[in-house]
Amino acid sequence: SAFDRFLIILSPSLGFVAVVNKSMSSKFSQLVDSAQEFLPLLPWGVEFEKDKFLRPDFTSLDVVSFASSGIPACINIPNYDEIRQNEGFKNVSLGNVLSAASQDKRVTFLTTEDQGVFTDLRGKAFEVQVGLHELLGHGSGKLFSKDKNGVFNFEQDKVINPLTGDKIRSWYNPGETWDTQFSTIASTYEECRAECVSIYLSTDRNILRIFGYEGAEAEDIMYVNWLSMLRAGLIALEFYTPETKKWRQAHMQARYVILRVLMDSDTPVFNIESVTGSDGKPDLLIRFDRNKLETIAKPMVLLFLMSLIVHLRESFPHF
Repeated sequence: SAFDRFLIILSPSLGFVAVVNKSMSSKFSQLVDSAQEFLPLLPWGVEFEKDKFLRPDFTSLDVVSFASSGIPACINIPNYDEIRQNEGFKNVSLGNVLSAASQDKRVTFLTTEDQGVFTDLRGKAFEVQVGLHELLGHGSGKLFSKDKNGVFNFEQDKVINPLTGDKIRSWYNPGETWDTQFSTIASTYEECRAECVSIYLSTDRNILRIFGYEGAEAEDIMYVNWLSMLRAGLIALEFYTPETKKWRQAHMQARYVILRVLMDSDTPVFNIESVTGSDGKPDLLIRFDRNKLETIAKPMVLLFLMSLIVHLRESFPHF
């Protein structure tokens, strides 16, 4: 059987019963095994990666039942980056959360041309997105630091900022953490980086091949992955409170940031049209030019990722 183990997950805010999906877990394991092959594809040098990749456990679960007001599609633990940097992390993908949603409804904000391919492949594209987000998104990158003895965890005189060509001028001092330095945008910043890694690497055909996708299907899954991110950025506005100018969810703010980054292109890769819906009320449609995905959209995300990894906060007007 593809399912041979029951798991019961309990926390103060979340509880569910699930079974292991052995088939999808096997694909995630292949991705883990190939991580050191794919990490060099990210737009920064080896100096910006951990000295040793900390191989996580990556399991796909199918939820049988849950006892909470909502349930995530994936879980990456622990949330403390200083622990992930030195001890490692674990990933759980809740594979049937997305497929449990009704598939017979028209998907909002998508054109008639995109409805079919999006509905057919959204589940498959999401599996790729989750794997890349959790493993190579949250699992990549090194925090430069100096310990209490004044010892750096990087070669201070040799590591170069890829955007400026200068030496690295800042690092984490003893007692400083990701959360203390980035405060209210810490979670958003990290989720934005992981989401950017996922769409950037989703264009790699070798990665898509691990999940069993080649040829035209692989090209469509790549397109759906990016289209899904644009749509998620638009939907994210539901989680913004204009009165307080605050975001209520880190993932949603991160997706909106990516949407705005891609909107800033001198050559538009997509547009959002104001139309009249079938109910006679105002509506919006996203038109994404898939021919510009790898030529314009991907290089823009590459540059943004480089900014994120070297922590140039002044480069992020959309946070």
